Amino acid sequence: MSDNETTSTDAMNEPQATPVEKLCERYPELEHLDEQDDEERIESFRSVLSGLKRELNEE
Repeated sequence: MSDNETTSTDAMNEPQATPVEKLCERYPELEHLDEQDDEERIESFRSVLSGLKRELNEE
């Protein structure tokens, strides 16, 4: 078996991140929404939206 086959097989056996996990990895401020009050949640969402706007403007 070649190294490429081993790598592909290993990648297939690793657990895949859920969409929520991927979002929290990309935007850590979303990870603890349940623990935040309304004002903190609003600020977290604003931060994420600002980041998305920057990404769109770069494209």
